[in-house]
Amino acid sequence: MNSGFWTRQITNFRWRIIHRERIDERKRTMNEKQKKIISDLRLEGFDYGKIADLTGINRNTIKSYCRRHGVEKDSGVSLPEGMTYCKNCRTLIVQNPKRKKKVFCCDKCRMEWWKNHPKRLNRKAVYEYICPKCRNIFTAYGNAGRKYCSHECYIKHRFEADTLMFK
Repeated sequence: MNSGFWTRQITNFRWRIIHRERIDERKRTMNEKQKKIISDLRLEGFDYGKIADLTGINRNTIKSYCRRHGVEKDSGVSLPEGMTYCKNCRTLIVQNPKRKKKVFCCDKCRMEWWKNHPKRLNRKAVYEYICPKCRNIFTAYGNAGRKYCSHECYIKHRFEADTLMFK
């Protein structure tokens, strides 16, 4: 009779020990070396994602640490005049005097950055229409003369009307 009771108690005790170890693993804290690396990289101008990739620490952990400890991007580090960092890969860009400021080092970086940050696009030329064929409401970016929601609706509307005319 008692052997079942004690077996359950031992099993529960083992489970509690294992569970406590799992909780302890989740509560790991950053050591001083990691904190210094994060601070240095952030001061050099690296963003949270890039620091996370380099250190292997969660992006949100890095963000929380930087905000709590007042470690701001580019604070304290001043670049020589006429130089900036690429927004995507963080390589140094030499600016040409009397020209528009470069934000990206190459087209590849520019396209990659905008692909990863579509919400930052300032889309002003968004138009809303009703398709003459299917009567669905659709939006078009940058094309004020668009009439149909798709090529398929255009073909159906144009050629079905012609066939009805000749009957």
